[in-house]
Amino acid sequence: MKNSIKIKALIFLVIGISIAGYAWHFTKGQDAADGQQSIQNQSVAVGRSVEDGARLENTVLAGQTGKSNEKPTVAMAKAFYASTDLHAFAESAKNHPEAGGIGYAISALNLCRELRNLPEPGNDGKEDSINYGKRLASYNRIKIRCQGFSDNDFSTDTISELVRRERDDKDILRTVDISFALILGNAGPDRNISSESRKQFFKEISNLQDPGVISVFGREIVTYQTPEGGVGYWLDGHFYPQNSANSPLTDAWELASCSFGMVCDQTNSIIELQCVTKGQCFDNLSDFYKNTTYANNASSFQDLLKYRDRIMTAIQSKSVDAFLKPN
Repeated sequence: MKNSIKIKALIFLVIGISIAGYAWHFTKGQDAADGQQSIQNQSVAVGRSVEDGARLENTVLAGQTGKSNEKPTVAMAKAFYASTDLHAFAESAKNHPEAGGIGYAISALNLCRELRNLPEPGNDGKEDSINYGKRLASYNRIKIRCQGFSDNDFSTDTISELVRRERDDKDILRTVDISFALILGNAGPDRNISSESRKQFFKEISNLQDPGVISVFGREIVTYQTPEGGVGYWLDGHFYPQNSANSPLTDAWELASCSFGMVCDQTNSIIELQCVTKGQCFDNLSDFYKNTTYANNASSFQDLLKYRDRIMTAIQSKSVDAFLKPN
């Protein structure tokens, strides 16, 4: 089966989804009964759109008024991942910059733009019916989530207008992007960011608890550049170059996002794409990593889980000391 979608690109879109500036730049120019269910008709889609919009309004407003202990940014992230109609979600989300909604609306557009030409999976007769049913179910869920968008929604003008609104309306997650840009600007070409700046920024993103912010900027703020121009991570006083041998430290930030709003079961878009395009269908993101990236390296997979737990502890305690370079 030919994989026409770059899984790693979609990992960035799905997990770093709330960072609209990152997502737009990154994706420019990128290349069973349930399984046999057809795309639902338009009247059902309209009803689902109303439900998605109402659900988003209720969850975000509950966070704003104190009726829920959930932060508005977390409510927005969960609404995105739970949405069965991303067009309806985007239309409601863009009215909530205080919860990062414009960034999520842009990301919904970018995600569906990448997925809209996904071909329906075929069966060459060698695949068992249960697995083929899973592939078809995943394909249908993807198509249903994105079917509300028109070609005009994917135009450069439409997305550019949303990016402008994100800036002018001071979308809360956009402010994180700006804060990090200022930190990098002050650090200079050698990325010499002070430990105090790293701690302060990490505390800021820990307070937001947005899964995209955590996976993208959490990882970035603990990344160091070597005098030779390489990059890597510090952990417990040891430096780990950013390479394939140390990929567990990179992937751990993504897996940690599962604890902060990202849906990581079989309906996760990464997992569904792997299922549709490669016929490898997994129950959750942890199994995805175990059976793909770390299929031949069980010890590295255990390192991934260990690092994930360390990251979760750091976020919950708002302390990044273990990931900072020793003085």
